[in-house]
Amino acid sequence: MTRYLAQRDNWSCFACCLAMATDVELEHVYETVGHDGSAIVEWSEHPDKRRGILLSEAIIYLAKHQKLMGGYFGCHDQPLTNISIDDKFAWEYPARGTPAIVTVLSRTSTGLRHCVYWDGHRVYDPMSPEISQLSAYDIVEFWPILEITVYS
Repeated sequence: MTRYLAQRDNWSCFACCLAMATDVELEHVYETVGHDGSAIVEWSEHPDKRRGILLSEAIIYLAKHQKLMGGYFGCHDQPLTNISIDDKFAWEYPARGTPAIVTVLSRTSTGLRHCVYWDGHRVYDPMSPEISQLSAYDIVEFWPILEITVYS
C-alpha cells in the first residue's frame, strides 16, 4: 500500500509523488536529486518562480530506483476529462493497475498545474490526505511508472 506524503510548500507536489512512487521519505528524493526545488529562477512557470524538480531529474531519479517513467498520455489544449468518452477509453484502460504521476489542473489556483500520485487504483494527492479517484480531477498528463527488473 502506498504511504501518503503531504507537500510542505506550494512547489513540492512532484517531489512528493516521486517519493510515494518509490516508497521513501521526501528528504531522500531531495538528496538523490541534489536540491529541494526551492531555488528561484527566471525561467520557472511557477508563480513563486521556484525551480521545482525537473522532468529530466525525475526520470534519472526513478531509474536509480529501478523504475521507468513512460511516455505520457496527454492533451495539452484541454484536460483529458473534457474529451469524448471514446477518446477517454484510450487512456483510462491502461491506467487501471498502472502506477503513474498524473498532472492535473490545480484546484486552488486557476491556470496552474499540480501533480498527484496514482498507485493504479486510487489517487494520493500531496495537497489533501483524502483518497480519491482519477475522475475527481481535470487530468492534463498521465505519466506511467513501470518497474524495471535488472538481471546480472
